Amino acid sequence: MSNSANFKAARPVIDDDDGVMLLIGHQSGMFQTVAAVKETVRKTLIIAGTITSACMAFPAISAISEGYKVFVVIGASGTHSKMAEDITQARVVQRDDEQLASQHR
Repeated sequence: MSNSANFKAARPVIDDDDGVMLLIGHQSGMFQTVAAVKETVRKTLIIAGTITSACMAFPAISAISEGYKVFVVIGASGTHSKMAEDITQARVVQRDDEQLASQHR
């Protein structure tokens, strides 16, 4: 693996002590999105995510808990296995949402 010029010939190192800051930095866009959605006063959301078990499921379950009617787009999300997809769908459906689309490859 070659070293990137951006790191001045040194490989980047993640400092374990800065783990919380990494999480906050990664999730900061999420908090802005939640605030923007609340400002619209809409009560129905359509949610898809890169990874079904995290990017789609967690926001959907949180939105349901906040009183939103949620439709999840299963066909626009994916995961590493059929079993993980099935478990995630069951977990989200258990929270009273409806699936807008369901496609199995």
